[in-house]
Formats: sequence, structure tokens, C-alpha cells
Amino acid sequence: MTMWNDPIIEELHKIRADRDAQFNGDLTAMLESLKTIEQEWLLKFPKLMSGEIRVKSAEQPVEDVL
Repeated sequence: MTMWNDPIIEELHKIRADRDAQFNGDLTAMLESLKTIEQEWLLKFPKLMSGEIRVKSAEQPVEDVL
């Protein structure tokens, strides 16, 4: 039986292995990194992250919202 290779799943496994290697498997370090990224997003897009902005139409460009 031949398994079908999904390129998206393969890429996800590669990203996961890269992150694991980057932090030597330390989940606490990974979490701290994600918290830092989250804080950067909050500073960059405060209205979007707070839920203050609601896109009413899929036709409305994101640039108009931000």
C-alpha cells in the first residue's frame, strides 16, 4: 500500500522540526517566543487584536479597515 504524500503536511512537519531544533525541545522557551510575537502584534495592530475592528464585508479591503 502506497501512502500519498501531502506537501502541506510535509511542510508543517519540517516547520515543527525546525522550531524544535531552534529551542532544543524546550516548550517553555517556545511559549515565551510566542508571547513576544503576540506582544509585537498587539503593538502593531492594537485595534485588530482587541476586536475593535470588525470586517462587515468580505469585499471590503483590509487596508480600509486598518
